[in-house]
Amino acid sequence: MVDKLKNYLYTYRKRSGLTQKDVAYLLGHYDGTQVSRHERSRQTPTLITALAYQVIFDIPVQKLLPGLYREVEAVINQRAGLLSKELKADVSDRRARRKLTVLKMIQMQKGGNDENEYEVIH
Repeated sequence: MVDKLKNYLYTYRKRSGLTQKDVAYLLGHYDGTQVSRHERSRQTPTLITALAYQVIFDIPVQKLLPGLYREVEAVINQRAGLLSKELKADVSDRRARRKLTVLKMIQMQKGGNDENEYEVIH
């Protein structure tokens, strides 16, 4: 599935019937300014805030912020590839082989939008 929007905060907030001010209150803010910035992708929510959105809307962070998730995923996959190249020089080491297995799994997850996978890294 290709997401057209960087995030779906606005969509899920509207579906919930909550206002920006309501969501802001749940997040511990006095007005909806931060919520507006997050909805418009003007500001990236902190991990705590992203998890709070997950709790509020009962939607995994990965689905609320698919654009951010794809950006993080691409960076991690790139770094996993680079680290794999470094480790392949020492495949006789048991720990290096274990690490290579984990790095391969990370790279295989690319594009996998399984509901069970919704980690966010900041």
